[in-house]
Amino acid sequence: MLIVGRGRFKRGIMYMVLTSCIIVLFLCLQQAGLKRYMLATCCKIALNTFCPAEFYEKPLYYYDTDTQPAVIVFGNIFPIVRFLAKADTTAGDVDVYVPTAGDSLYMEFCTESDGNVEEDESTENTEGESQSAESENTVTNDVTESDPEEQGEIPDADSQSSSVSAIPLATGTVPYEYEALADYNFVHDSFYVIPSHTALLNNILKPDEFLKNDLSVNGKTPCILIYHTHSQEAFADSTGDNMTIVQVGDYLEKLLKEKYGYEVIHVTTAFDMLDGNLDRGKAYTYAQEEIGAIVNEHPEIDMVIDLHRDGVNESLHFVTDIDGKPTAKVMLFNGISYSKNQGNIDYLYNPYLEDNLALTYQMYLLGKMYYPDFFRCIYIEAYRYNLHLCRRSMLIEAGAQTNSFEEVINAMEPLSELIARELSGEKIIKQ
Repeated sequence: MLIVGRGRFKRGIMYMVLTSCIIVLFLCLQQAGLKRYMLATCCKIALNTFCPAEFYEKPLYYYDTDTQPAVIVFGNIFPIVRFLAKADTTAGDVDVYVPTAGDSLYMEFCTESDGNVEEDESTENTEGESQSAESENTVTNDVTESDPEEQGEIPDADSQSSSVSAIPLATGTVPYEYEALADYNFVHDSFYVIPSHTALLNNILKPDEFLKNDLSVNGKTPCILIYHTHSQEAFADSTGDNMTIVQVGDYLEKLLKEKYGYEVIHVTTAFDMLDGNLDRGKAYTYAQEEIGAIVNEHPEIDMVIDLHRDGVNESLHFVTDIDGKPTAKVMLFNGISYSKNQGNIDYLYNPYLEDNLALTYQMYLLGKMYYPDFFRCIYIEAYRYNLHLCRRSMLIEAGAQTNSFEEVINAMEPLSELIARELSGEKIIKQ
């Protein structure tokens, strides 16, 4: 008994000494200006240990695999992260993303797509395009006070005689110097959201070259193809098939035709339906087959748009005010055929990758000129998403399931204008 008592006494003394050392060390670190570093390191260890998450390069966000859809802002769960995000990092090498006033992500959380456009490396179709089975995240809230037909009504487009006369005079300015917009590090950190399983390297992201890339359509009437890999995506107040992303595409088609004089092919095939049931496992495969054939049959097509709506955490509502209208925010999307595990994904080769990237970069900057809060960000993924079918190919996430149908419809007006400005060759910034 005496021996046991002595052992406990010794352990008690040891714990007291150890605790005292930790306290002294903490105080020394604090005096040395390294408190933030220690807090950041502990926070990262805790998050990586206890959260079922895949972490972004900009660690204000993580992807929760247990819910659909689910993008959680760290600061909403761990207040210390929100503190660290605002903190000054001059005192030490703090590995925490710190937004700046010139950053498009400054205190605005740009979220990733959930299963809407996610592909899995584990299964490949015959064309080499990775696919995965995806769950539907459509919200079907009951609406009893309004007439569904009235809710799904598409407003009239303001008719114009030509695309030239329909585009307002160029009066916007980009709030950045050319040197900044041509700088890889600034552009990478300011405008893009990149998940941890891929990387936007300097041999892929070439902002200086992207600014100089001429993507205008001259000497002919532009022709645009619109389709929807996920045709069943709906909105917070959707009550039927007349209030989905397809009807949003109808309105974009109407604006481009009637307001800007463009030729438009709108494909409404339900690539994500099989035998009357939602099935997204091969939606990109089916879309590639049909859209690829149409592009081959119609060489006059100048631009291809895969129009989606995003899936985000239910607590998020991305909306801004444009011309007095509540307007859903839009996210631009690029697949770059590159992952950290595989490097370049050769079987997903995209001959138009640089043009795709230049297109979204130029479009994003045009948005900053005329509608600064309209574009959320440019989101980068590892796979291809059929963006190889045309030189000017875009995947666009218009709003999310938390937006109303009206908010997303309203977003088509600035989006169509920015498309028209892009194809007219409007210069974003002068060197």
